[in-house]
Amino acid sequence: MSNDSVAELEAKLREADKKYRKLEREHTALLRPTRVVEEMAENSKTMLMGSQQELQGEIEERRATEIELGKLIEEIDIARQSRETFLSILTQQLEAPLKGALGMLEIIASRPLDRTQKDLLTLAVTSVQTMQALLRSAESISETHRDKDLGDETLRQMLSAKTQKD
Repeated sequence: MSNDSVAELEAKLREADKKYRKLEREHTALLRPTRVVEEMAENSKTMLMGSQQELQGEIEERRATEIELGKLIEEIDIARQSRETFLSILTQQLEAPLKGALGMLEIIASRPLDRTQKDLLTLAVTSVQTMQALLRSAESISETHRDKDLGDETLRQMLSAKTQKD
């Protein structure tokens, strides 16, 4: 081999080496954005996993709250039913004796009485009539509560249906 061919080969080798280094720099420059994108993707994945865990926690909390609300609603319904039963029994148990007392007072009123007896009789009749009015008021309040309870039940059903859709 001649000196010229060795020199030419060395020149070609240097040229090839320059091209290799240039390609290597370009390759490294291309890899940098890829690494950034990979890091961003990893960060996004981590954030999404965290968000998913937060949402799962909120869902579990909401389910627990719904269960607790359901128990409270059942307790309220039992209390309302107890109130209704109590008022119904109270009204029935007091109405008959009051009617009997009023009937007896009417019989007494049909007989001759002096002024003091008439005053006492009027007071007794007024007292019985007041008690009857109070019982009617209790019945009216009970009916009002029953109507309100029906409205509450309708609202509860609507909320339940909405919750189940969500």
